[in-house]
Amino acid sequence: MVIVLAHNFNITNEEIKYLRELAKKYMEYANLPMMKTRMESWYKHNELKAEKPIIIMEMETFKEDMIKNIQCATPEATEIEKNLLAEIINFELINDDKVISPFYKVNWKIDINEFGIEKQKEYAVDSTGRKIGFAQKHLILDLAEDFEKLKHSTYNVDKSYTLAWKEFVESIIGDILPVHIENNSLDWHTTPSMKVVELMGMENMIYAMMDYPEEMHKLYAFIINDIKEYMLWQENEGILTLNNGNDYAGSGSYGFTRELPTEGYHKSKKVTNKDRWGNMNSQETVGISPDMYEEFVFPYYYELAKEFGLVYYGCCEPVHDIVFVSYQI
Repeated sequence: MVIVLAHNFNITNEEIKYLRELAKKYMEYANLPMMKTRMESWYKHNELKAEKPIIIMEMETFKEDMIKNIQCATPEATEIEKNLLAEIINFELINDDKVISPFYKVNWKIDINEFGIEKQKEYAVDSTGRKIGFAQKHLILDLAEDFEKLKHSTYNVDKSYTLAWKEFVESIIGDILPVHIENNSLDWHTTPSMKVVELMGMENMIYAMMDYPEEMHKLYAFIINDIKEYMLWQENEGILTLNNGNDYAGSGSYGFTRELPTEGYHKSKKVTNKDRWGNMNSQETVGISPDMYEEFVFPYYYELAKEFGLVYYGCCEPVHDIVFVSYQI
């Protein structure tokens, strides 16, 4: 038997039974006393009062290798299964300092056409058909000539679909595991240098800092303004959600903090970007000097950072050779 709800979501009775058992196991782990202990460790860590190092293993790049023997067949059930199993398997096999939240997350369905272009990637595949690497076609070959090709990004949120999907998940496991709407669309969106490389390639970017410095400043300013407009649109649409708990804050770290949200949120209950963590890095500029970073990158990152309540900076790049002046953000 197949159940069909709004938006033609499908699932079998057998899958429902299986997912409900997974949800029970998930909730059992989420309610373990150690989860409260881990939460407190995270709060102290982010307050710079840690009593011990926080250790986690990020599974994202090898999740498919960890989550094997999928039982479900329909796409809808498979998505729920993988999300539940990711937390369960991480706890059972790795048991790091990640916290399991006592609820299931669904995300707002947001589509964005960034800079008015369609990203073209040519993927390599392994022996099983998995995509493991890609080459990207760049819009900008010569910054002085091609800058005008850039358009302001356009975006929309499908609230009807998101609410229907939430209702669908609730109909399966909601009495066991509450379902919350979250918004992770900005988790890796506020990284301007990554967008520069996507548009023109890393080598071309570094040459352009020497050959076309004015245009490079113009490009960073354009990208920063585009990101800020996207963030403000989300704020006005009322689709921002707080990320000051068991939420990805950046590069394997989580957002547990008592510094957020702001007093404004407590009065209005409206989430603004000032109530949230921002996640920023500039891995792509690791090959330039601190002076060039200060000239071409930092002023724009600083401008964007001011939009957030707190900022997580850095990813895989070293930052020890960049000297930051103390600013009040």
